[in-house]
This record gives sequence, structure tokens and C-alpha cells, in this order.
Amino acid sequence: MHVISRSRHSARWMAGCLILLGLLLAVSGVIEHHAAASEQQIITYRASAENFPNPERGVYIQRSPIWRNGERIPLTRSDLLRARSQGMAMVRTYYLLEPYRNQSLPQSVIDYLQADFATAREAGVKIVLRFAYNFGIGEPDAPLERVLQHIDQVTPVIRSNTDVIAFKAQPYIGCANALEVLLNLPDPAPTLNTRPEYGIRLANEGMWEPSTGYNRLLATVTVRNGVL
Repeated sequence: MHVISRSRHSARWMAGCLILLGLLLAVSGVIEHHAAASEQQIITYRASAENFPNPERGVYIQRSPIWRNGERIPLTRSDLLRARSQGMAMVRTYYLLEPYRNQSLPQSVIDYLQADFATAREAGVKIVLRFAYNFGIGEPDAPLERVLQHIDQVTPVIRSNTDVIAFKAQPYIGCANALEVLLNLPDPAPTLNTRPEYGIRLANEGMWEPSTGYNRLLATVTVRNGVL
């Protein structure tokens, strides 16, 4: 009888410990839940029938920040805001690299790109990015080795500004091209929107570019003499 009594006492003691442990785990879970909830940001949108510019699609304006003979015509905030006021939230930028067909890009070209991206960001528009080495039928192109070098040069500044690039028009060569259409959907968080691996990727196979964060839309548009 003495042994049985001790066994019952031990069982009660163990049951009490298990109940206490369960309570501690439950309280811990509640604390963690409240901590996570306190870090969340809730945004409530009001319903509206107003027409507003969509920064990823629709009608766009075209500008040539680098034009004939390397002429610099920078994007301006006032011009882009004027376009937004007319319902256009995209600008197709034509960077004509004809002076650099046989040489590497100077740092000034990289600085021009960065300045234009910053202006677009400030104005709340997105860029359809286009590079070319000519603007007329029969004009020369850059050799492949030079094109590849230029791509390597501009890649860092493009990757660090993907939040303001809606699409990139490829290829670089020729004035009459079938251009591949790509979609860029970076993470909206400021700390993540320049990291391609956090971009929104479409589910279809063969569309995602891990290195750039772009989705290949498996479509082309034809440009002839600079006109879509």
C-alpha cells in the first residue's frame, strides 16, 4: 500500500508538471504572436472610381537622354510630372550609344543612367529601358565584343535601380528589331526591391531570370527605325 501511494503521488506530480509546461508554452506562443502582430503594418485602401496612372502599363512618353553624337538630354522631374498629370506613368528612354561603338563606356554614361533613374523615382514613373548604337537603317552597329562589354558596364546600375524599370527592351543591336518583352515586379520593401531574388516571379516555366529578377513574357515587339 505504501508503494502504491508513492506511485499515485508521482503520477500526480508528473501530471502537474505537464500542465505547467503546457501553460508556459501557451503563454510563450501568445507573447510571440503579439510581438509578430506588433511588427505588421496594416494598410487600408479606400474604394475609388477615379482613373489613375498605372506605373507598369498603358501609354508612355518617349525621351532620348543620350542622343546623336552623345548629346545629353537628361530626364526632368517637371516633364515626367506633366506626363503623370496626363495619365502616363511610363517613359521609354532611348540611350543612343553611337559614340561608343568602338570604345568602353565612360563613367559619365553610368552617371547619366543613375541620374535619370533617380529623377524617374522622384517623379513616380517607371522606365522602359532601351539602348542602341544607331537610329537609322543601314547605320553601323558595335561589334559583339563591345556590346558584351557595355552590358557588363551597365548591369550594376540597372540592378540597383530595378524598382523604377518597368521593362528592358532588347537587343542592343540594329534599328529594326524584334524586341523581347520582360516584366519587372520587385519587392516593394525598400530594403529588398534591389535584390532580384525577392522579386515577384510568374509561375510559368522558363519565364524567370534569377540573375535579374525579370519575368520573360515570351512575347516580342518590332521596332523599325526607332518606332514601335
